[in-house]
Amino acid sequence: MCGVRIPAKTDIAWSAWAVMRNEEVFGPDAEMYRPDRWLNIEPGKLMEMDNTVGLCFRQGRWGCLGRPIAQIELNKMIVEVRFFFD
Repeated sequence: MCGVRIPAKTDIAWSAWAVMRNEEVFGPDAEMYRPDRWLNIEPGKLMEMDNTVGLCFRQGRWGCLGRPIAQIELNKMIVEVRFFFD
């Protein structure tokens, strides 16, 4: 892995805290809550950021358990906002 030989059956872990605050991926203000960093950026950088966040929140055995509920709530909110403005 990354040029280092790792013996078989070795457990490997990663730090979600460190990955989500990577300044090379999210910029020098990676520790700040700034949702607008996702807007108006080049597609390659957006894909890099999305893939990094996907390490924590994607599907699979260790995926975010709350993701389906959050998606249901977002879909409901969009319908309610649309109804409110109609």
